[in-house]
Amino acid sequence: RAMRLLFEERDRLAEAIDREHDLLEQLSQSHQQEIELSRLKSQIITTVSHEFRTPLTVISNSVELLTSYHDKFDAKKRAAIQQRIDESVYYLTGLLQDASLVNKAYTQGFQPNMVSMPLNGIGQRLKKELLQETNDPPNVVFQFSPEDDTAVCLDYDFTYHAVFCFLSNALKYSPATEPIIINLALAEQLTISVTDAGIGIAPEDTQQIWEMFFRGDNTLNQRGLGFGLYLAKRLAQAMGGSVTAVSPGLNQGSTFTLQIHQRPC
Repeated sequence: RAMRLLFEERDRLAEAIDREHDLLEQLSQSHQQEIELSRLKSQIITTVSHEFRTPLTVISNSVELLTSYHDKFDAKKRAAIQQRIDESVYYLTGLLQDASLVNKAYTQGFQPNMVSMPLNGIGQRLKKELLQETNDPPNVVFQFSPEDDTAVCLDYDFTYHAVFCFLSNALKYSPATEPIIINLALAEQLTISVTDAGIGIAPEDTQQIWEMFFRGDNTLNQRGLGFGLYLAKRLAQAMGGSVTAVSPGLNQGSTFTLQIHQRPC
């Protein structure tokens, strides 16, 4: 009996040691995550603060011009200055929104609100809202069947944000004279692709473009932080979907695609 008690005590001690080991491992992982989150927030604050300088300077200088020389400028000149102000405000608003979403992705995660919508309704709504948000560029073409009302399960807001990211990049890095095609198709999954004839993607960058802060060498002459594609990927994953990017090479255009596997809502 004494031997049995000794063995039982040994087993309890071993279980207690295992629990302590697991707890220490969890605490270590939690501590490492806190360090990583603190580092990320510091990097976001530093990067966003730096990125704020140029548009704020544009706004300040433009307001000063309008205040001091309003009566000396004709309507065309005043409209051009006002457009610079509007573009800078738009850029800053998007920057803050993306920074907020990145913080949410790391601290809370994304919880999708999956609802059923007809395919043609999704296409019509995306067309209306995306064109409105991007000042109705004439080279953006939507392709979807106006008669196809097949039910699709998705989080519309997540989908819109991902496609908006693809379209914004296409507009930023493509000639205004070349078409940008947004195509919606439905089979076993909803597929939304944005195809442009712009600067393309270097083969070595195809995977890295989805990483936060990453920007290809051929994009550095344009403003940006490298948040958009990272967020598009996270939002797609939250819906059980995926994103891909395909490009024949530099200056040969690219196609960014969002795919959402279909299941009953």
